[in-house]
Amino acid sequence: MGLRQALEKLNAAVDDLVTLEVITYTGQVKHVIQNDSKGNPAINWDSLTQSALPKTVNGVTTEAVIKLVAATQIKFDGDTKLFQTDEQDIPRLQELLDVHRKSVETSLAARKAVVDFFADTLKEIVSKT
Repeated sequence: MGLRQALEKLNAAVDDLVTLEVITYTGQVKHVIQNDSKGNPAINWDSLTQSALPKTVNGVTTEAVIKLVAATQIKFDGDTKLFQTDEQDIPRLQELLDVHRKSVETSLAARKAVVDFFADTLKEIVSKT
């Protein structure tokens, strides 16, 4: 892989690296699993998160009653936004908040691994020139 290719890959990945978002919902969802274009079962994330109103896609109606438990947004420069519900009547609230926290940690580690990969690749390319 040449320097140009590495930079192109880095540029393509920058959009995903600039902002990290983790959003945790809880609630009841019916019919969110639909067949994708290849006929394989897949979660229709748009239908799940757009609204609680029933929505029909490809003849399947998705009904969702969901609550936002927590949301985290972390910019590449470290700026962070955090939302955590103050509703105490959510079943398993502490467990969901723990899962959210662990998801943020895992996502940060994954982002660091991608950045390290590109940094190591660039170092290797530069050392060969």
